[in-house]
Amino acid sequence: MYHETIPESIFQRSWDVWKSSQRDLERCPDILQHVWTEGTQARFRRALSVLVDHSIIEYEPSKGLCTMHPVVHTWARERLPATEQRRWLRCKTAILAYCISPYLEASGRHFRGLLVPHIRSCLQLYDSQDLSRFLTLDTASKLERFAWVFAEQGHWKVARGLLLNIVTIREAKLGKQHDNTIRAKLSLGQTYWNLFEVKDAIMFQRAVLDSLRWHRPRLSDWAIWPLWAPIHLPYCIALNEITPSLWLAGQRLWSKRTGKRAVDGLTIHIGREDPLTLKAMFNLGRTYLHLGEEEKSRELLVWVLRRQKRYFGMNHPDTLMTRNELGILLCASKKHLNAAQRLVENVLQTRKKIMGEEHAYTLWSVNDLSKIYVEVGRTDDAFRILENIAPIVKRTLGDDHVGMLLTKSNLARAYYLAGNWTEAEETVRPLLAKLQNDHPDWFHNMYGYAHILFKLGRIDEAERYGTQVMDRVMRTKIFELSHPRTTSIAELLIMIYRHQGRDEMVAAVQKQVPKAGLSVEQGRFDPYAVRRASEQSSQTTPKAETPTERTQVQLTAPAAGQNSASHNTRSQNPTLRLVNSRTF
Repeated sequence: MYHETIPESIFQRSWDVWKSSQRDLERCPDILQHVWTEGTQARFRRALSVLVDHSIIEYEPSKGLCTMHPVVHTWARERLPATEQRRWLRCKTAILAYCISPYLEASGRHFRGLLVPHIRSCLQLYDSQDLSRFLTLDTASKLERFAWVFAEQGHWKVARGLLLNIVTIREAKLGKQHDNTIRAKLSLGQTYWNLFEVKDAIMFQRAVLDSLRWHRPRLSDWAIWPLWAPIHLPYCIALNEITPSLWLAGQRLWSKRTGKRAVDGLTIHIGREDPLTLKAMFNLGRTYLHLGEEEKSRELLVWVLRRQKRYFGMNHPDTLMTRNELGILLCASKKHLNAAQRLVENVLQTRKKIMGEEHAYTLWSVNDLSKIYVEVGRTDDAFRILENIAPIVKRTLGDDHVGMLLTKSNLARAYYLAGNWTEAEETVRPLLAKLQNDHPDWFHNMYGYAHILFKLGRIDEAERYGTQVMDRVMRTKIFELSHPRTTSIAELLIMIYRHQGRDEMVAAVQKQVPKAGLSVEQGRFDPYAVRRASEQSSQTTPKAETPTERTQVQLTAPAAGQNSASHNTRSQNPTLRLVNSRTF
């Protein structure tokens, strides 16, 4: 163990699981055999007292925590021969792994947080002794639990490294279609998602779908048509995993398609109120919001939130995510802004308490709250909270991370709406180079930058950016002519042309985009203007707002009709090509 903060409950929690693993018991040193049977607990307490009396450890009975002096800790380990050190390392790995529940109950989150330094110490010993070449499937299953803890605590890079090794071992020894291999790949895909490495997330999730498409648990799972569109439970779970990745990549129509199939399939197999189904409904509801199908989004999010509050409580991570998204939905619709503010503020305070002030999800909530503050006219508060977290985001995530792009873009938007156009331009300009020009966010951000230039009086530059965006919309058909975002871009050009007195160009734009020019706003533009559902697919649904995409990088912070999905910024061209022409 690490020499500080050793929870006594480590031994209590691990024993019930450990005693069922005869193999680990046989390799366990005699001193730990049957440690937590009722008859030996008193001896355990006496042993603690002896160690405390000799100043070898410190013990806090009220917290159940032990601490050993680092010198004693190092001496006790290094005096052992190499074979004994490896034996105790296996023992330590088993103790730590077995006290981690595979269900990761929210009530045990604090306890699992205490395990992190001990797990790190364990992994360092593996590295120092080059034991990776001796890793077995049994060890991999224990390391997988460590990866779950790191991911839960927000240490996604460490989790990614562990899961990559686990996937490699299991593919080699179990095969790509084994349940354990698939589970590790899904965990790895989720970890990549949290790191906003969307291309890699989709790659692993798609590999799982390909495996499950032709590997089905029962013969009856083949009794469907078409054969290449399975609905067995593992496949539906994998569909749900890829849905948020497609959303993050800006492929929202694909996200909608996989999300609907996941919800329908999970409802059939495990019911509407199962936690997995609720998670799938949340993912689909979030996609609906950013597709502009507001009513469908609201119905799903409200349904999910009511069940999550009943089953998990108000402070469960999934409940917090849904509450936060519902607050953004209210903000985007400009309805009940006070309620939206309360929702996101409460989520932020809870995340600070449970996850810590520097957790990525906590920083995410700060960015969402800044959007609401701007909407209610509290631009000074928006500045303050964003400027406060900027150094934290830079230190914990880095300058090029999408979290930093999100923070800077929201800050630029606050500058813009406060009339600080120079600061907004200086903040947005460096961000534009980080976007690929065939990602949806490129359009939102370029559009917003053109708005800033117009306010600065740089009309010719604004026209150039606006024309570039409109030309690309027409060429790529990424938005239909009736789509609110196309209308917003056209209205920006109309505003520029009217300022230049070029009536013939105004008429040309209005002819090209008939809905444009009906209500051009000369003052502050609406960052949530895109609220109507677009007819982008044969299954278009109700109406909603697109742009408050919480994950959208509003690099065009100022841009009226756009709150481009900040997390979408991460998607690269290859990611989009990876998904386009796929059948899920």
